Amino acid sequence: MDNVALAHAVYDAAQAGDQALFLSYFAPDCVVWHNFDQVEQPIKEAAAALAAMAQHFSSLTYEERRYIPAPDGAVIQHVSRATLKDGRTVSIPTMQRMYISNGRIRRIEEYFDTRAASAAMGG
Repeated sequence: MDNVALAHAVYDAAQAGDQALFLSYFAPDCVVWHNFDQVEQPIKEAAAALAAMAQHFSSLTYEERRYIPAPDGAVIQHVSRATLKDGRTVSIPTMQRMYISNGRIRRIEEYFDTRAASAAMGG
């Protein structure tokens, strides 16, 4: 599977809520770095946080995907769209740099505006 196909597979699994499949695409020591706090979070913690957030959604999709190959991974752009249980729609543009080694994701650097995310969630 090439890097762009892997990126699509990861977000297809996340969209389907299949945490086991989602985690299978990552190296065990993978970390996700966030621009808003500059903290590296282990992938299992990031996946658990995503699963916890999903409890507030009646649907979650990754739309307007623009995944571009890079020599050691891919550049990811998409809009995370969710419908909250109260019917409101949330849209959060996101950009990531995904690093891949031996067919497994070893690092993600994630960039999004937390003010937009907070406003979309009613915060």
